[in-house]
Amino acid sequence: MEESPPAAPCTLKWFYQLEGFVKWSSRPDGGWLWYTADPGFGKSVLCRQIVEQHQNVSSLLVTYFFFMETDPSHSTMEYALQALLHQLLIARPSLLKVAASYLEQYGNAVLREFSSLRHILEQCLAHLPGAEILCVFDALDQCSNLQLSRFMDCMTSLLKICNNNYGQIIRIFICCRPYYDYIPIISDLVPSQACYWIQAKTNLDHISTDIEMYIEQHFKSMTRYLTLSNDELTQISANIRAKPHHVFLCVALALKNLTKRPPLDVATLLATFNEIPDDLEEYYTRALNRCPFEDIAKRVFAAVIFARRPLMVAEAALFHEEGNISEPVNPLLENRLADRMRDGCGLLVEVVNSRVRLIHNSLQKFLLRPKGVVVDHVKRRPSKECLRWKHTILERQAETMLARACIEPGRSGRWTTFRLYAISHQASHVLAALHCARENDRKTEIAKLIGLRLDTKMLDDRGKSLLHHALDHQVFSVDMNVVLLLLHHGGLVQNADSDSMTCLHYAAFRNNTRLIRILLDAGFDVNATVDRENIDAANYNAPIVDPNRRGLTPLHAAVYFCCPAATQALLEAGADPSARDAFGSSPLHLAVSQTLPGRHINDMWSESMYMPEEIWGDPGDEAVVEHVLENARNMRQSVLDCLCEVLKTSNNVRDNEGRTALHRIPYGRSSSVTKTVSFLLGRGHKRLAQDAGGKTPIHLAAKAGNVSSIEILVTQAEDLVQADAEGHIALHLAAQANHLLTIEFILHRADYLAIENSVDDHMGMNALHHALDGTSFAEIDVIRRLIAAGVDATRKDSGGRDPLCLYLTSPLLVPGKPDI
Repeated sequence: MEESPPAAPCTLKWFYQLEGFVKWSSRPDGGWLWYTADPGFGKSVLCRQIVEQHQNVSSLLVTYFFFMETDPSHSTMEYALQALLHQLLIARPSLLKVAASYLEQYGNAVLREFSSLRHILEQCLAHLPGAEILCVFDALDQCSNLQLSRFMDCMTSLLKICNNNYGQIIRIFICCRPYYDYIPIISDLVPSQACYWIQAKTNLDHISTDIEMYIEQHFKSMTRYLTLSNDELTQISANIRAKPHHVFLCVALALKNLTKRPPLDVATLLATFNEIPDDLEEYYTRALNRCPFEDIAKRVFAAVIFARRPLMVAEAALFHEEGNISEPVNPLLENRLADRMRDGCGLLVEVVNSRVRLIHNSLQKFLLRPKGVVVDHVKRRPSKECLRWKHTILERQAETMLARACIEPGRSGRWTTFRLYAISHQASHVLAALHCARENDRKTEIAKLIGLRLDTKMLDDRGKSLLHHALDHQVFSVDMNVVLLLLHHGGLVQNADSDSMTCLHYAAFRNNTRLIRILLDAGFDVNATVDRENIDAANYNAPIVDPNRRGLTPLHAAVYFCCPAATQALLEAGADPSARDAFGSSPLHLAVSQTLPGRHINDMWSESMYMPEEIWGDPGDEAVVEHVLENARNMRQSVLDCLCEVLKTSNNVRDNEGRTALHRIPYGRSSSVTKTVSFLLGRGHKRLAQDAGGKTPIHLAAKAGNVSSIEILVTQAEDLVQADAEGHIALHLAAQANHLLTIEFILHRADYLAIENSVDDHMGMNALHHALDGTSFAEIDVIRRLIAAGVDATRKDSGGRDPLCLYLTSPLLVPGKPDI
């Protein structure tokens, strides 16, 4: 926000007097206010002023986010929610414990997950009852339609929840360009919430008056450069009013350049001012036509636009100086390089925090050729609708230039300053260049790059090779021709990257059977393993296939990410269905558990967004939720069918803790697991199998309170008195969790065994001890039922404590509830 200029004194007063703003700001239930204006009309200046004015109100929480199309991280809802949370936590430090609790439970990876960030935000707001919140979003038009839909869905839901449940007032102010293709999306999603629109085109007189004041105040500040008489000031003021301006950016850029290079006299000042156009494209064209070397300027623009991160001055200057930077880059040289680059690019690039960027994001749209705009190759000039500079930066040429620049540090000392960038982004640019090239030109292009010493097996700082980048989860659609081309030129790499995935794991994750066959035909091992505990394995080129080491195979990936076609293809190719990871989990364990054991690692395996149960629509829409969950259940059942078909003789494979697939079922997650229980029992899985701690699936279902699963698992009353290694039976575990329905079922089913009196665990504790031991909050109905069933309330455990004594020393004792 600080990068936007502050509003000039006494400007924008008209905006706060408009009917739409007055109604929006005074509504007791908050709502939406949209301000639409063309590029350069000062939308960001307005956002900055609104934020700064409201930040001084102690009772108001203010958040701000700027969407930026040119920066991928600034154009996603994940980043927007991260920014909102960050600002809320700074303003209200007491909310840190809410976020910390969620992170401790699920790990830091949730900070990259949309659904988790949304949940944390809702939980934080739940701890601010009655709060008034202002959310300012600038340049919303720069996010894609997908991100816009997610944004609208999230914010409308948040507004509804806060109004209905927490008594909060949320006001949402949004600035965007008047691109009418996204207005239907907005209208469909906010039909029942207050929504006001203000358009710049209906307030042009106010905008022109503000610009006049801005210019006059700017000229007054230039009196230190010029000695102006009263007559000259009057002349300048009259000149300003004679020519109205509506595009604030044109005026701001022109005056900024005048400040850097002040004119020598009033006549030159007025002449320069009179040349300021009232159209952004015309301003850009005039500025660019002053570039001394057109080709060099276009190289810099292309590098700045297509670089995967903002380039440092020394990195961008390589394209301006054509790599001729021989001396070490110190601050003095960096300033000289920055000045030369600005002059060479028509003063349309600037340096912020030692990073080079375009003067405004609208310049990128002016320079970059969109798809569908063609060049008249016969006349070797842009077609009629294009100017000399407009749409002259081509993605294909820019990506090829950057790809070659990334290869250059390995063969030329002149480009050593580019090495750090190249290590991280070479593969991305090489693949983009190949993707942009015409299909029949790709072989020639990669041959040229290999001739420049491109190493197709080189790993970047994330352990990714070119083939990894062609296949990983960041790629929307895999280009098979590029994959075949890389394999043909020796690009087969079997290492795991920092996301704990090999190329075959990515193929399985994508559920792409053709891709799986291509990689296997190229020599990839179908049982290649990945050790997630050794997260830096790829950086050390550790071998992936090791007969003495367990790990996650591609089949594990296909099963875990619920990919039926990939599961079938890998099994047909000879994948080992009994393969174990470092914790002894087979693919079948992962198929039923939907979780990975061990410590939380920030890699792709921890991303819940890739699970079929992830809900992208409105979580409050029951029909949408049920549709998603039903599809997920069907997919998981298809995976189970594939596995169990080949596991006829090894159904009861165990992990390192002795657990079978029946043990790993998430009994407490949903009622739908009953079908999985029935399915596995029908395939011969042992219902009374004990793990290393002596627990059977019945114990686990009882503790989770899953009565429907217990009904299937229990075939005779004696099953309920089977004890684990600590002497716990099913009744003890159900009592620990205070599940009344489970306790009712157990007592009814095993009535003639009188288990309520005859069985204590190895610590001498009966069911009442367990119900009151503080494992969970005690429920009065559970206690009454156990006492009514005859459980001895005076029984002492091995420590001499009766159930009441245990309850009174419980950490979960609730004051003011004497019933128990």
